[in-house]
Amino acid sequence: MAEGGALDEMYFATKSANLLATNFNEFFCESSEAPMPVQVVGPVRGRALRSPQGFMLFVLPQYAESESSDWIVRAAYGSPALFAITQTRPSPELALQPGSIRLRSGRLLELAEGSAYPLMLPLQYQIDAQHRLDYSNATMLGIGGATGQRIIVIQGEAGRRGMLSINGQVAEMVFSPYEPVKLTVSGITVVAVSREWAGRTWFADGRILIGPAYVGERRAEQHECWIDERSAILHTISSRGECHQSSVRSAAVPDRLVALTGWRAKPVLELRKGSSGWCDIGAPTGLEQLGAYYGYAWYRAFFDSDEERNSTILLTLAADRFHIFHKDQKVGVWGRGPQASRDPLPVHLTQGANEFVFLCDNMGRSCNGKCMDTKGIQGDAYLDAVPAFLGRFEFSVPSGPPTESWEFQTFRSSGYGDQEAFRFSRLRFRVSTKPVDGALLAFRWMPQYAWVYVNGRLAGEHGGDCPLISGACFSEFVLDAFLSGDHADIELLFFGEPIQDPGDRVVLFTYPKQTALTRWQFKPWQAPVNEGSARPDSPVWWECTFDKPNLPGPLFLATQGLSKGQAYLNGTALGRYWEIGPQHCLYLPEPWVKDQNQLALFDEEGKSPDQVYIFRDGRCPFRHVLA
Repeated sequence: MAEGGALDEMYFATKSANLLATNFNEFFCESSEAPMPVQVVGPVRGRALRSPQGFMLFVLPQYAESESSDWIVRAAYGSPALFAITQTRPSPELALQPGSIRLRSGRLLELAEGSAYPLMLPLQYQIDAQHRLDYSNATMLGIGGATGQRIIVIQGEAGRRGMLSINGQVAEMVFSPYEPVKLTVSGITVVAVSREWAGRTWFADGRILIGPAYVGERRAEQHECWIDERSAILHTISSRGECHQSSVRSAAVPDRLVALTGWRAKPVLELRKGSSGWCDIGAPTGLEQLGAYYGYAWYRAFFDSDEERNSTILLTLAADRFHIFHKDQKVGVWGRGPQASRDPLPVHLTQGANEFVFLCDNMGRSCNGKCMDTKGIQGDAYLDAVPAFLGRFEFSVPSGPPTESWEFQTFRSSGYGDQEAFRFSRLRFRVSTKPVDGALLAFRWMPQYAWVYVNGRLAGEHGGDCPLISGACFSEFVLDAFLSGDHADIELLFFGEPIQDPGDRVVLFTYPKQTALTRWQFKPWQAPVNEGSARPDSPVWWECTFDKPNLPGPLFLATQGLSKGQAYLNGTALGRYWEIGPQHCLYLPEPWVKDQNQLALFDEEGKSPDQVYIFRDGRCPFRHVLA
């Protein structure tokens, strides 16, 4: 096959040329790049594929002008970044001018579209055993019809002249903006459509349908033709080349909204003291080990305090996002996304037993890298965590990486960032420690690759911002097993752009080890049975029933006014929604909508669904006829 760049350009040309038929599969499967058999002239350039069937010429725009725009955005780790976007396009004058090809006979053939558009031209193309398409100045969309009664569809710009030769017989036509042009050349039916009509040309089981916005299921010898305001006339060309024309009328597009009422709140039971259904797990355990592979899950743990006091709570190893509750009151959100923090969250402890409940949100697994994207609470949670003073650091420049791990090799070869500006750098800290304390080193919005050494031992590696190794710009490293004595030597080695101020992105937290939460429990996430009153800032299930909307599809659920959660239609998951987007609307598949329907919403913050409604996408045709 051809080189990647050439094939990419040819693929772009076929997509731009609206390649609708599947009968080119054999050609492309057996094709390879070949020298251009003809010369291209004018503001165009050309490439060619060759197979046993003949040639396919890809005539592409020869861009003459470039426009650049500079954008300054704020990068994820806080510093501004400059992006330059360059768009190339033909000048307005050149875009209107068509290119030409010079045949081997010396004849100059003006192309049927301006140079702004890519074309796909057959040359010496074997249609069947008896017919060869010698050349064409217009894109060939496809070949339909029955064996021995082939129909070729070509595309050109309205008002321009098309030309082709089959078995030496030359034919010319003018592409019409109003209707397809049909003619017979050497026993082959040729249908010429303008660029506008080409977007509404469908190859359907040997037949060709021109005019519908979309062609759906086959019914007997006909097909569903979906109609919109532009589908005034349907042209049907049978597999034998017989043409039929019919007028259709599209009705006004309904735009009514369906309000949803009668919502019933079902507060979660897991926040109530002494709630049942919990399973003892002893220690923090990942969701995969607990058999919860998707959606939400619940954790519960305890701490006995000798006195009432203010404290903080810190998760050391967890993913992805957690609403934390203490004695039925929300402490905050830990993890990823807006409103969430990865730092210790303040909490007021009471004397005696303190119960903590965690709503765990599995936000989806990465498909990149080694896919070690585990979820849930997998490491201890500690109280009384405070930031530690890192103090002054020693800077040096190492000669190379301390390890050649798969992750680092992938980061270095991925092309992330300005590789020429990348270099190695080392920072050394010495911090005071206590034997009874543990420590957590946190990277915040760190796009560089990094190695962490504590007292001369490798504590872990940070994948930077490279998605190929699931890099997310933040990492946490539990240092408890590496600490000894009254101080710790921490060495951070980076590969990437030099760090200007590590204090902004490197944080060390310490905590008394005896403040770890204990008696860990787990409970699967499920909808409660009993109704109740919704509480602000607490998770709530909402349910309502509705009749099948008197609206044609496609139908969508607008989650306006809600926070973040999931939706279910008749017990089947519709998907997630989040007020920050992009999931503001969820598709209601037509087969799932019954005469009577039940809609269930789980909202993490218990926001009211009073503004939720159903609507149809008005851009889609809703009426169909059989043709």
